Amino acid sequence: MAGAGAVSAQGEHEPTRRRLERAASEGDVARSVEAFGLAAFAMAGGALALLLPALLAAARALLIQALGGHGASAATVLLLAAEGGAICACAAGGALAAGALQTRLMPRAVVLAPRWERLNPAEGIKRQFNREAALHLARWIALAVAVAVCGLNALRAAVGATLSGDPAAALEAARRVCGALFVPALLLGGAGALWEYATARSARLRRLRMSRDELKRELRESEGDPHQRARRARLHRSLRAGLAAVRDATVLVVNPTHVAVALRYDPETVAVPVVTCKGADERAAALRLAAHRHGVPIVEEPALARLLHATVAVGAAIPENAFTAVAIVIAAVLREARRAEQPA
Repeated sequence: MAGAGAVSAQGEHEPTRRRLERAASEGDVARSVEAFGLAAFAMAGGALALLLPALLAAARALLIQALGGHGASAATVLLLAAEGGAICACAAGGALAAGALQTRLMPRAVVLAPRWERLNPAEGIKRQFNREAALHLARWIALAVAVAVCGLNALRAAVGATLSGDPAAALEAARRVCGALFVPALLLGGAGALWEYATARSARLRRLRMSRDELKRELRESEGDPHQRARRARLHRSLRAGLAAVRDATVLVVNPTHVAVALRYDPETVAVPVVTCKGADERAAALRLAAHRHGVPIVEEPALARLLHATVAVGAAIPENAFTAVAIVIAAVLREARRAEQPA
């Protein structure tokens, strides 16, 4: 099989999960470069908002000491350095968190390996001057203009406060400008990062599309994979157990084609109906066939089927919020059964 990052000559098929996982293990994942800067900006902005009063007080004390001719005290300098270091650490932590979320914390030694082709000046120029780089620059320019427009009033007030000559007013104006610019920058930057990630994900899926021969080869390799064989065996055992459980069910609640949940109610043994098996899509179709085969009533209740499938584990009793709906279904089934038993 060709490398996971190679572009298929005839990519008419969606990539398989195995191909996607192999590409991810080689460092080929969808990522947004802007998300790193956005996360760093958000964390640094939050830290700055928390530390701003202390930071302004320390800066004011440092300014007074300098103007008084006494020199800056070591305690004031250390305090400013600690606060600045905390803001930088928050920014670095935000960038690392953004990277971890996008790569799902998967260790990739191949990413850390040196790639000497990146030292080629011609390739570097191509990376810097291409369509993606131009779009990236255009997004940043648009973001800067939009943020400036959003904070225009605060900027005007800040200019007036600065020209007044009052240091306290200037610092307060600077604080207001930062507050006025932070939220618009965060929202617009988040929209840009999401758009970039969606674009990168779409491009990655197109790049990893498979030809018919690649798909056949992938399926053959998957058939021989012991992990895939074990997974298929587990699914087969689970399906057999579910089909057997349908035989003893009181009713099968369906939605009407995508979800199926089998319920068993026996007042002599259980006080509350129990989910004996459930399934979606192909498994739901198999459960419906088994219900037909064993004569188990099938009731179409889409909302109830979705609720039970999403919230109740196999072997567990139904929740309180489903008591009324399940009681109505089971009562109707039991009435129909008694009516069928009565002689004509």
